[in-house]
Amino acid sequence: MGKHFFYKSEGAAPVEDTSNEALPGGGERARWYGTGETRYKVLLTVNGNACSEFYVPFLNGSPTPDPVVVPLSQEPIRRMARRYNGMYELMFVMSLKDTDIAGDARWRTVCNLELNGNKHYLGPLLFSDPPAESAMLVEEVPSKLTLYFAIETRVPVGEKAASYLELLLAAHVAVILAANPYGGSMAFSHLRNDVSWLPFFTDSTKRFSKWKKFILYISGYYNMWCTFHYTPQEIKQYGFYDTESHRELRVVSKRYETMRLEGDLARNELRCDADREFRQKICELKGTSSEEEALQKLKNNDLEQIRNWRSYKTLVSRNYKHLWEEKIRGEGQCYLYDKYHPLRMDYKRKGVRALTIVGPEHV
Repeated sequence: MGKHFFYKSEGAAPVEDTSNEALPGGGERARWYGTGETRYKVLLTVNGNACSEFYVPFLNGSPTPDPVVVPLSQEPIRRMARRYNGMYELMFVMSLKDTDIAGDARWRTVCNLELNGNKHYLGPLLFSDPPAESAMLVEEVPSKLTLYFAIETRVPVGEKAASYLELLLAAHVAVILAANPYGGSMAFSHLRNDVSWLPFFTDSTKRFSKWKKFILYISGYYNMWCTFHYTPQEIKQYGFYDTESHRELRVVSKRYETMRLEGDLARNELRCDADREFRQKICELKGTSSEEEALQKLKNNDLEQIRNWRSYKTLVSRNYKHLWEEKIRGEGQCYLYDKYHPLRMDYKRKGVRALTIVGPEHV
């Protein structure tokens, strides 16, 4: 069994639980003399309450696998917690104090928390950048946290590991891709339209100057989806209905990687049929065989009827924002639309009054 490290009071050097011998703590990156270990001091707050400063031990340039146990002051954390459906929110802010991690582990050392069998990703351990922020919901505020530090080996040396918010957005993107009814791909710009309304979108893409860079970063390092391009010859050969979007970078779920062409062709055939049907019905609606004349005769009161046509619904992409708005109207439900949490809806618990994370303010 690995050794645990407990931290007794703010500013105190860590003490190994198998002995009470104090370790040297003269610097923020202190070295265990004779062992080759280096310790980095970490600052962690929970709901704005600072935990005791603690050290993360490194050996040969990597964090040791031993868990770091950090005690919590339950009452002030509970008092400052936002609530959702009877649960408490734990808001974490984590950073290095005074010095950055040296060597290949820089920017790639990440922290995971384990609590009652559940795991939560806090993010990369950074010094000069904004601190790592994340949040989770719990039934009760714990008396301690068990933290595990490791190098994110999927990310190459010199690259920064993904933040909690970046992976939160990536998880929602992956769900949308997996929900593709045809088992095909999406244009990366269409995908952006589907997720840009999410409360964490702006912060999740902040360090990427372009949406395309976010898509390629997650695909390349975290393998949560695949990307590809159709060649001009393929676009012409397959006769895609929307040629412009098929010239873009395409994104597809991992589960559909080997069948993406069949899915895209099936969707294309359906859209071509819907386009012909839509044009025919427009002419029938206005009593003319001329499509141009029919479009000129359209009035605002025609739109409600048109929106109910099967062909119109096929041609217009699903709007996930509207789907969300429809679902949250149910009675007896509470919903979570917040920057730090995945979208969720729940039946409201009896006797629960505190629902302070309710949103969506901007939907």
